[in-house]
This record gives sequence, structure tokens and C-alpha cells, in this order.
Amino acid sequence: MRGEVLEKGATENPVESGKPQPWLLIGPLVGVIMENVQKLADSVREGASLDVVCGLGFQLVDRMIKKLKTDLAWTQPQDSCQSLQQLDAGLVRVKMRPSGNDGRAGVIKPLARLYWNPNKNENPPEDRKGNDATEFIGLITTGSFRLTNGSSVGFGAVSLKKLISMIISQRWAEAAHVTPDQAQDDKQAGLAEKQREKKATAACFFHVSYRNKNQFLLEPARIELVL
Repeated sequence: MRGEVLEKGATENPVESGKPQPWLLIGPLVGVIMENVQKLADSVREGASLDVVCGLGFQLVDRMIKKLKTDLAWTQPQDSCQSLQQLDAGLVRVKMRPSGNDGRAGVIKPLARLYWNPNKNENPPEDRKGNDATEFIGLITTGSFRLTNGSSVGFGAVSLKKLISMIISQRWAEAAHVTPDQAQDDKQAGLAEKQREKKATAACFFHVSYRNKNQFLLEPARIELVL
């Protein structure tokens, strides 16, 4: 399916008609989608823009969901995912942990907003002010303070479309930090498979920023996909 998407190209655009209703993508399919989007990012890493590859990833996810519905003989009359437009309204569950160390971290208020900077792949603690590159990706709806962690743990959802961008950007950032010598050493030591498994596990985490309601400063955090 990745080959079909690459061959066809990012030529289809969502139709601007009506406002699709948000829906939640849950279950093992989230992990399958993430793995295939990572492979897509690896195959077109050289000389490709993030927007173009995200468009390909969006079409790939659309094909995967449609194939799954065909295999399951999905006949529900009111289907919330019938086109790329409905797919654009898809959400994915996440768990968030604040990661600041200045005394303000650990407090998550209702409807805290999540942001991601595609130009940095992560928002360091000193990046306190929002800028044009910072994108709104989702909300944290519930949270609680855990004494064992010394901070709050929040649960919410992020946009499936934004998540695809985050996966691709993170995959490229990881590849940029691996030198040819390191790759050769891993291969000779027989650790390539273990490294891939470790990266696949770590790839479930993304560095973001969050902002509580009626607050102007962005605080650093890390979100984890709830599969």
C-alpha cells in the first residue's frame, strides 16, 4: 500500500463541504498506522518536504482504514470515516506528563491545550513563548496529581493528521542523529534488531508544550500514545 501511495502521489485534497464530526481512533490499529507511517518516512526521507510526505501518510492511513473496513464487511449506515475529510477529524488518545523543572510543572487544569513545533521536533523548557511555527494539536480533558510521580498525569486526544506529521518529523530527526559508523557498528554487533525495537517503543513518546486555560506561557511536556 505504501508503494501505491508513492506512485499515485499527493494529488487528492479533502473536499471543503460541511464540517465533519470528531471521532476517536483506538485499538491496535494505532500502532499499525504508526509503524507504516514510519516506514513511509524512511522511504522518502531524502529531498522531500514534510508537507508532501504528510499528505502521502494521510492517504496511506485512509487506504488502511478502508481496507480494514472491507475485510470486516463494515456495513454500518452512519459511518464517520468515509473520506479524507472525515479522516481529517480523527483523534488519537494520549497521556501527558509535564516535564518542566521550574516549579510550575505538575499542574494540569481542565481543557489544557497541547502544542507542537514542527521546526524543532520538541519544545525545550526555555521555549516559553508561542510563535507562528507552534501548532495546536489537541486537548487534555482530564487529569490528576500522582504523588508517586510528583506531578500530574493528564489524558486527552490529539489530531490524527497532526500525529502523522509528528511521527514523520520525529523519524527524520532520529535518522539525522545516526552516523554511518554507528549504523555499521550496530550491524556488526548484531544489535540492529534490538535498536529498531527500542526506537519503535520510544517513538510512542513525543515532546510537546501545553498551556492551561487563561495562561499565556507554554510549559514543556511529553505525550504518550494510548494504544
